[in-house]
Amino acid sequence: ETTIAREKSTSTSTTTKTSIKTRAYVTSVVLISVFTIIAIISNSWIFSQTFYSKVQKVESGNNETSNNGPELLSTSQPKKGLPEFINRDRVAPTLESSKNGAFDHSDDRCETKNDRIQISASYLGSKLKLPLKGPPYYIVQHGQTRSGSTFQNQLLQAILDLKSAGAEELAALQLSPPFYLTKKNVSNEQQKVIKRMEEYGFLQKIHKSMQTQVSICEFYKRGKQVVVFASVRGDDGRSGNSSGTPANSKDEDNHLRKILKPLQLSYDAGYIAHIQEMDGAEFKNCSSCQIETYYKPLFDLSGKQVEILQDYIAKYSILRQCCGRQMSKYNRLRLHGCDVSEFQNNTRHSYPWCENHNLPEIEILFSELLTSHGLRPPPGHTGWSKRGDCAKGDDLIRSGADFSDRHRWNGDCTLVP
Repeated sequence: ETTIAREKSTSTSTTTKTSIKTRAYVTSVVLISVFTIIAIISNSWIFSQTFYSKVQKVESGNNETSNNGPELLSTSQPKKGLPEFINRDRVAPTLESSKNGAFDHSDDRCETKNDRIQISASYLGSKLKLPLKGPPYYIVQHGQTRSGSTFQNQLLQAILDLKSAGAEELAALQLSPPFYLTKKNVSNEQQKVIKRMEEYGFLQKIHKSMQTQVSICEFYKRGKQVVVFASVRGDDGRSGNSSGTPANSKDEDNHLRKILKPLQLSYDAGYIAHIQEMDGAEFKNCSSCQIETYYKPLFDLSGKQVEILQDYIAKYSILRQCCGRQMSKYNRLRLHGCDVSEFQNNTRHSYPWCENHNLPEIEILFSELLTSHGLRPPPGHTGWSKRGDCAKGDDLIRSGADFSDRHRWNGDCTLVP
């Protein structure tokens, strides 16, 4: 019996050792397989990236050594129907950067070898098919800072909303082109945004020439006509009669080159449909008159639409100048308690007389106008977007705030240009 018990114990011990060895073997095989798969995937990715890089270099080399010359566009001989731009090396690199990464221009083929941009009254808008047909519309408002760019942008927003009445979706409102617009690999969500822009259009408010160029180029390649509306500070010192009318076409061309210089154009001026000159005599005398003179023929507006837009601009201009952090510098000084009498009766200054307006009533009338015609309210950052914003803005300024969120009033009543 003792012998039999020992044999059973030995058998059990042997079985246990075999089971442990088997599990250890299986575990090692599984781990080896996992590491092998990871190594294969990693090597495949490295190979694909290396191969892709080499292919791009070969393609680039082929373009440079092609018998037909490089695949760069020329303003004198445009190729493959693409728009005509100047070389991006002439533009400061900072204009290409964005908060989420630099624009990738490696495959946009929107460069040219020419070093000059043609600017003349007869050339402006020459790349466009007018009047503009839509919806959808693909609009860029390219403005010099403090040039009434928000005024022009809001007018364009109202026009697009009126012209898109009944549309499934209104044009996207953006402060720049999406940073991933020029990327080759985008996420599903980013691709959806681009598709919506293609299908329903957009209105972009931009201060940088390079970003304007990106929008024109990328959507031209997608078969869409991007139209630029520019705003500049300008001046009313034209040669000519007292109304500011230039004496001849040469004077007009020289004037255009002068007022457009601050925009540092890096795109073809033929895509500019209209230039708003804030300090020009025409705009200063009657800003709303531009609707009838310029925007009506450009967008083929009806008489009723012109009336709505004139009412819109009349009310919005007051709210823009008298409400919010970006209100008129004269009104900010008044709310700070400064003596503004020297500006009130001086023709050199455009004093807005906000204290004479019934702002709560204007807020109500403007809100009703938006609702009755299906117009979207201005974005909040412009200073006014809903009733009550005027009173809130006044309280902020009186408490020591000043222009935008980055500034506080320092107690100086001197008028800042």
